[in-house]
Amino acid sequence: ARFDSSGAGAYIVFDLPTNQAGMVSGTEFACAQLLAFPSVAKATCRWVEATEIFADVSRALELVPGEFLSLLPNVVTLACSSTQTRCDCFEPVAAAAVLISPPEPPLEPVALLEGQTTVAVCEGMLLSSAQSSGGGGRSFKYAWNLTLSPDAPNASRVVETALARNNEGDGLATWTFTMDELQDLTQAGVTAVGIQLRIRNFLGFE
Repeated sequence: ARFDSSGAGAYIVFDLPTNQAGMVSGTEFACAQLLAFPSVAKATCRWVEATEIFADVSRALELVPGEFLSLLPNVVTLACSSTQTRCDCFEPVAAAAVLISPPEPPLEPVALLEGQTTVAVCEGMLLSSAQSSGGGGRSFKYAWNLTLSPDAPNASRVVETALARNNEGDGLATWTFTMDELQDLTQAGVTAVGIQLRIRNFLGFE
């Protein structure tokens, strides 16, 4: 099983043709009828062909690479071909499980920042990463960093406070400087600030 290139879908491939559990290719059904995986109740599936299922997992937010995806027991059998005369003897497939893998090629996120490039010290500052892409329809993890010009060791407290606030938890999608922080940086002799952002998607790519 593998996520597709968008991160919003997944393909489950069988080694041999199946009877598709009596379902018609292209017809949508609840994945929970055949499969088990985290948040399966929020996923829909369809048979692509006798050896492949496509799952829309855009709302199955607990499903991430490395999780197990299982086939429920006694719901699928091998396909009956025209050369076989005793298909009624086929036993249903027992429960099976595989790990779901990230997509190939990888879905690589691209960080884009929007906002002021020049600010007055009597104002705050806000940068937004809302236009960043490659999240697969889910939230990113954000890691912000700062560089000061010129370097100002006596501004370390301001830098630490701003980094801690904006990197709290999985990080924030926006970077903010308060008016007090900008004034403190100016008083420390800082004339320019470089703000860097690294983002990671739920597939593990950055």
